[in-house]
Amino acid sequence: MNKKIDKRRPPALQQEHLEIILEDMESKFKVVTEAVSGLSDKIDTKIDNLSAKVDTNRDEMITLMRVSMENLEGRMTDKIDEVDQKLTRQINEVDQKLTRQINEVDQKLTCQINEVDQKLTHQIREVDQKLTQEIHEVDQKLSREIHDTEQKLSGDITGVEQKLSHEIHEVKDVLTVHADSIASHESRLSSLEQK
Repeated sequence: MNKKIDKRRPPALQQEHLEIILEDMESKFKVVTEAVSGLSDKIDTKIDNLSAKVDTNRDEMITLMRVSMENLEGRMTDKIDEVDQKLTRQINEVDQKLTRQINEVDQKLTCQINEVDQKLTHQIREVDQKLTQEIHEVDQKLSREIHDTEQKLSGDITGVEQKLSHEIHEVKDVLTVHADSIASHESRLSSLEQK
């Protein structure tokens, strides 16, 4: 309790009253100090409890997250395996399908190539036979023409030769007559000169 100090009281009473007030304040300070100390202990205890709970919750959360990650990894691994198996099956199916198609196209084209080869071989054989026959016919024709031309030219040459031989013989006879005539004239001139 707060009491006003009466300045009119004697000093002894004032001293006593002051001591009472100090004792009362000291007791109140002790109560406050004890309360603060108790509150501090409670706060420390609460903080320790909260820290322990935080550590526990942290460990539990870490464990839970680790388990969740492991579960997620397991699910994703299973999913990846499923997708891998699915894609592998699809790839195998596409590979088998394309292989069949390639084989079918190969067989078809092989048959067509064989047919074309046989057809062209037959056509080449026919063309070869035809051209061989034509070449033989042209050879025979040209051989006959060459023979005929040779005979004709040979006959012409013989005729020209005979004609030229006859003309040469005639010229020779004429020249012989002229030579005899010239010789006769020379002989006469010679005789006249001697006279």
